[in-house]
Amino acid sequence: MSQLSRVVLSPDFEGMLMDYAEVNFILAEAAQRGASVGGAAATYYANGISASIQYWDAQRRRVVPTAPAVTDAQITAYIAANPYSAANYRQSIGVQKWIALYMQGIQGWSEYPAWISPMYSRCRLTGH
Repeated sequence: MSQLSRVVLSPDFEGMLMDYAEVNFILAEAAQRGASVGGAAATYYANGISASIQYWDAQRRRVVPTAPAVTDAQITAYIAANPYSAANYRQSIGVQKWIALYMQGIQGWSEYPAWISPMYSRCRLTGH
């Protein structure tokens, strides 16, 4: 079983309603669906992943100052290993958005099935 780390148990750990990573994943979906949002879905997807990793790395190093920083090369390698797929954008964006929403439990819980499960999405859209 996964345990909460010192980072999230810290009494001064911040709360948030929406962060930069989530905004980028929302923009990635909008771009993929044809909205004019000023950029490409793949770019917003990569920016969302990068923002999520940078945020969690900063939180980790705030609590454990001696921890080594995540490098840009490591972030780039992660994005390359988890590339954006326009043909399967629900899976691409959905999984990475779910990871980014780690400490926003209800939001992550409600987002994941909506992105990944075609049956759940159909039910939401049709009311059945």
